[in-house]
Amino acid sequence: MQAPIDAMGNILAAREFSWVRGDGVTIHAYAEIGFPFPYPPLNDGSDGGWGCNVRTRGLDDNRIDIVNGVDAIQALYHALIQAGTRTGNSIVAKDLDWAALPNYGFPAADSGQNGVAPAAACVPCQ
Repeated sequence: MQAPIDAMGNILAAREFSWVRGDGVTIHAYAEIGFPFPYPPLNDGSDGGWGCNVRTRGLDDNRIDIVNGVDAIQALYHALIQAGTRTGNSIVAKDLDWAALPNYGFPAADSGQNGVAPAAACVPCQ
């Protein structure tokens, strides 16, 4: 039997978090970033841009988001922002071992200046 294909694809980078439940059990969670991938060209022949998968496991869910960029670097940067945003929105965020670092060690969302879209512009996978 062949192993099922993980919808996340190949993982480029991951960060492990841990937190201790009230009963003393240590729980591990992860933020994972996939490799950036190109979208097909648009109907008018122009560049379709790039996407990058982001997943958090063990925080609240196992949801995969796809974030976008004009090129692979911007898609990867947006993926890092999204990972920090998803981590910060977790119900256990304040208890994570990375909580002392701003935005859990990920880049923070920009206000939209300098050509960087805010994390809210990241498009979740449906």
